[in-house]
Amino acid sequence: KTPNTILFHATMKWLLLQSSKDVELSKQTDFQEAVFDAYFTRGIFPSQQVLLDLAQQVGVGATVEQLYKDPDRLQNLRQEVTQEAREATTKRGIDGVPFFEFNDYPAFSGSQDVTTFVRYLLRHAK
Repeated sequence: KTPNTILFHATMKWLLLQSSKDVELSKQTDFQEAVFDAYFTRGIFPSQQVLLDLAQQVGVGATVEQLYKDPDRLQNLRQEVTQEAREATTKRGIDGVPFFEFNDYPAFSGSQDVTTFVRYLLRHAK
């Protein structure tokens, strides 16, 4: 099952907006790492409840709960991160996923075999 990451990105944006008020930047990193571990290591789908539980575990539960209890604010943040993603991909010429960059330079998009990576890395090794 592939997650829609918009809720996660909206939650991260909310934590960033709150960083000058109630949330330390290190807590945002802790939350991000907890979500990545849950999904990529333990196979836990990042639903709203899972995100809230993880936020509580790292000490930002009240801040995330505040967002989730305000559907208008949450919807606005979802729309903002969706628009930001569209603009960023268009600006950078990204037209497929996955998209690979090395040292901030676009390399290629789409599924690639190992030899494509090896050739690219050998060609661009310094």
